[in-house]
Amino acid sequence: MREKVKNIFRTDIEYKENTASYTKADGILALLYYLIFLIVYYCMGKIYLANHLYLGIACNIGLAVLCVIFVLLRKQKINSLAISLRKAKQAVILGSILGICMVLFNNVIPAVMSGCHFNQVNKVLYGIFYYFVIIAFAEEIAFRGYIQTRIYGLIKKDSVAVIVVGIMFSFMHIPFQMALAGSNALAFIGGNVVWLILLFFWHILFNFLHRKYNNILTNTIFHGFMDLGNNLFV
Repeated sequence: MREKVKNIFRTDIEYKENTASYTKADGILALLYYLIFLIVYYCMGKIYLANHLYLGIACNIGLAVLCVIFVLLRKQKINSLAISLRKAKQAVILGSILGICMVLFNNVIPAVMSGCHFNQVNKVLYGIFYYFVIIAFAEEIAFRGYIQTRIYGLIKKDSVAVIVVGIMFSFMHIPFQMALAGSNALAFIGGNVVWLILLFFWHILFNFLHRKYNNILTNTIFHGFMDLGNNLFV
């Protein structure tokens, strides 16, 4: 029984080997990438506020591509971002089971009980593309595939590295919303503490799913289902 529990929480050996190989240069590049991410999101919020022009699709695709460029500049393989078919079957099954359970218990059952109506089919289909690809896939590449793994070049202690990137992931959501609200960072944080704490714990879960198979499919699928579920009903 104890061994089965250990297997659930065991990190894939390839994940450990990859993170152990990164240097200070990788960690510094990860921090630079994060800074670019924050600036892009803040500018995106300002543009939306001023012109009602949403650039989320273009910006997220661009940030994902930039992540790949950083990897190639370091002469590293794309699969170091956990984009591979390795253990893909297990990754897809686990991500799908968790995601469907999340949607069922967090969205479908409460919506049916409260008399909500299913969203328009075309909006749901667009949501599948938007939340799985533009949001989940882009964020998972950036934070679990790239920043979390490369930060080990600067922070060797595993628990500290996960906590630091968890905080970074929470704060990543601030610039866009802060620009929309027209408030400063401290005021926005003070009014959204609970939400930011929840985001931190979502990072812990997404990271756990990522490192279990060292495959981005698990956390991307679960992340996509989670975001899509909030938009299935009206």
